[in-house]
Amino acid sequence: MTDQTSNLPYTLGPDDRVLPMMVYTANMLARGEMILKQSIRMGTWFRSATSADYLRLYRATVLLLSGPTPQVISLTEFLIPALPILAAHVTPPTQEPPDYDASEPNRKLVGITALFGPFRVIAKLRISASTNIGAHLNTSKETFQSVYDAEINSTAIPNMGIVRTSLMILRPAAVAFSPRELAE
Repeated sequence: MTDQTSNLPYTLGPDDRVLPMMVYTANMLARGEMILKQSIRMGTWFRSATSADYLRLYRATVLLLSGPTPQVISLTEFLIPALPILAAHVTPPTQEPPDYDASEPNRKLVGITALFGPFRVIAKLRISASTNIGAHLNTSKETFQSVYDAEINSTAIPNMGIVRTSLMILRPAAVAFSPRELAE
């Protein structure tokens, strides 16, 4: 639907919100607006069984990284199949609230470096206090895993700089992880 009064490519319902998103695949970075219900967090939507087979972004800018030179495409509406999505987060400076209770006992944050496609993420992963990253990844069966205080960059996109976000989701089955020490 199109909102004729504001030239937006969508019409918001009374309980909808617009969430600026960045979505990563192995050979693409897309940035656009996602429509979510007010009561649903971005990370919850991705992990939910009710999430769609396609992620719909409006007013999208897509950076294609599959050729020798990155190409930028602007699209009014962009449907990304969910399966190749490797990571996503809200576009800074917008932030989503944490998806965990910081007072929960027997949990710890550990440092990680995650690699997928041309992207590198330095972040924190929340795991059981009695395990390590390898054991956590081998036993966790979630389609998407939250990481926190993420810094994302890419050698394929030098002018991207570092993107910082408080919450990012990663598809663990398609992302390489390396433990790293957290600064004191």
